[in-house]
Amino acid sequence: STLSYSQHPENLRFLSIANMWEEVIDQEYNSFLRAEEKYAEFIPNPYKVGPALKEGDSLFVGRADIARLIEQSVLSPHNGTSQTILFYGPKRTGKTSLLHHLPRLIPIIRVIIDIQAPHARQDVAAHLSYIINETESELQMRGVIQDSILRSMIAQRSALTEDSAFSYFEQWRSQIEAYLPQETRVLLCIDEYELLQIEWKKFSEKKAAWIENILALYRNLAQHSRFILMFTGSHTFEEQSSFWAEYFSYVRPIRLGFLEHPDVVALLTEPRPDFPVRYGEGVIDEIFRQTHGQPFLVQALACKLIDRLNNKSALDATLEDVTAAVEETLGPGEVFFSIYWHNAGEQGQQSLRALVRDEDNSPYRLAWKWLIQNEVIDSSGAFIIPMFERWVRDKVNKEH
Repeated sequence: STLSYSQHPENLRFLSIANMWEEVIDQEYNSFLRAEEKYAEFIPNPYKVGPALKEGDSLFVGRADIARLIEQSVLSPHNGTSQTILFYGPKRTGKTSLLHHLPRLIPIIRVIIDIQAPHARQDVAAHLSYIINETESELQMRGVIQDSILRSMIAQRSALTEDSAFSYFEQWRSQIEAYLPQETRVLLCIDEYELLQIEWKKFSEKKAAWIENILALYRNLAQHSRFILMFTGSHTFEEQSSFWAEYFSYVRPIRLGFLEHPDVVALLTEPRPDFPVRYGEGVIDEIFRQTHGQPFLVQALACKLIDRLNNKSALDATLEDVTAAVEETLGPGEVFFSIYWHNAGEQGQQSLRALVRDEDNSPYRLAWKWLIQNEVIDSSGAFIIPMFERWVRDKVNKEH
């Protein structure tokens, strides 16, 4: 009111600014009230437990540091050629989700070949047809090659056969590379690559030959083309015996770990625009502590937390809610925890039993390497993920 009664130029200017801020505050407050009214009865649960996050999904957070490492590998030659990449990490850490989001993080053309798809493991013709179709689809979607050129190539193509597949693929690759802009490379991501070795073991020597021929083709692509290979899976080549080392003597390993604390904060507070949930003091820190940023567990726990708030018709999450959500997540998380348990092997399982029973662990120390590498325990033998420790304790107690 003092400003309004004074005609001094400075006062009038400040009055104008104050009025503007008052209007902004009123708008934000009204927006907040509308959001509270909108979500008074039900909060749409944005969290997804299990499936990979497709490109553009706002639930994908962080990973810019890993994307930069991939970009450096693509741009930094090793012995004159771009480096073949081994992108690995524990299951359910978001490897496939990162593949989908790479074009948003770095300037790259990436093609995902999912070895879980039946036609990826059928035969040479089906496998190479899969690569051709996925590559053309990606190049078309990114506007790298004109639609008319791709349509012409597709129109001239006949169905691939076992006898013609390799020769046609080489002709197709030469055509694609001729149309690619200068310096443009294609990152060919072989997702769940371990399944090729599993498939190879199933067959007789004669029937398995097509997989060996595919690996030889991959090696040729890595050495003599503008395609860069990135194998994605849960294991290193060394863990897969000499099968892969025979074809790829050098790869750059890039490991995907858990989410950082700021990424978990973003995932919890802004999974969708106008997300109405408010977190009490220490709630987000407790979610991070319980999950240690493990992506699957963060989503699973957040999902149960929203369900609990909806049951209470509440928007404010408390530490009590987190404790209850942890209990409710342990059941649905059985499959996830069982994967860790199974992959630890017999010695690793015995080591985990000894840890929760506070028994002598020295007979099982050889298993610690895997447990540490997969972020199950730290070098002192402490569990990294409290929720997994709780699950192990419950499992061991039930064994008696």
